[in-house]
Amino acid sequence: MDDIPAGQVPQIDIAELARRREAGDVMLIDVREPDEYHDGHVPGAVLVPLSTVVDNVDAFMGPPVHLICKSGGRSMQAAEFLAPQGADVTN
Repeated sequence: MDDIPAGQVPQIDIAELARRREAGDVMLIDVREPDEYHDGHVPGAVLVPLSTVVDNVDAFMGPPVHLICKSGGRSMQAAEFLAPQGADVTN
């Protein structure tokens, strides 16, 4: 994955994500592994494991996408790859 500086990818905290979800429909993608997702995930989050992001770039194109994982590291990796591809992503 090609990286861009982390400062170029918007980041929000959990409270802001909750506010955005309350305000309207938010596309939320969880980039953890399937076992982690199945152990528990945010309702409405779609699973696209980090290891498959490169093969699923089209899934991130279109409306703004909010990426999540357990601590923000994997979602930032995905965001840093997807942003230069033209995806409107927030970590």
